[in-house]
Amino acid sequence: MAMTNDHSVSEFIETTDGCRIIRKAPTPSVTKDDILRFRKLCEDNLCGNYRTSWTCPPYCGTMDECMDKINSYRYADILVRDFQGYDIENEKEMEEMMDSFRSECRNIKCKLIEKGADVLALADGPCRYCGENCSVKIDKECPFPDKQLPSVSGYGVDMERYIRSLGESFGFSKDRITLYGIFLFK
Repeated sequence: MAMTNDHSVSEFIETTDGCRIIRKAPTPSVTKDDILRFRKLCEDNLCGNYRTSWTCPPYCGTMDECMDKINSYRYADILVRDFQGYDIENEKEMEEMMDSFRSECRNIKCKLIEKGADVLALADGPCRYCGENCSVKIDKECPFPDKQLPSVSGYGVDMERYIRSLGESFGFSKDRITLYGIFLFK
């Protein structure tokens, strides 16, 4: 069953506090230069996730595969969630917040698939569905491919450029963190 354009990420938002949806945005423009730039940051491993997840480099696909995949989608819904009162310097607090957001994005993706959507969902950071026990570490295929949530960085999406191209503000502050989930639709 094909998904109609009447469905939206907004159908599946459990709480709207600090949340908004950018509906039917153009898909992100990604170039090989973008992917090279972000993959270099991934290789520098500042986040500690390089080579630890099927959804992060180098395992998330080749540059051409990632560009072809993004370009095969027609439009995007973007989940924008503002988090206030978090200390950006507190790694544990930040990781819990990001895990919660990735879980929300994954749940929305799964519900969209149940409704018949052909959707690719991307978010910040590694998938982490299996926590620290991603099967990539033991050289086994992912047992939950439908639960995967690839990294925007691994796909070369320059979130600042993309969000600004949509006429939205983009930035970080000490007391407010904004996270984005991109849901690409055919």
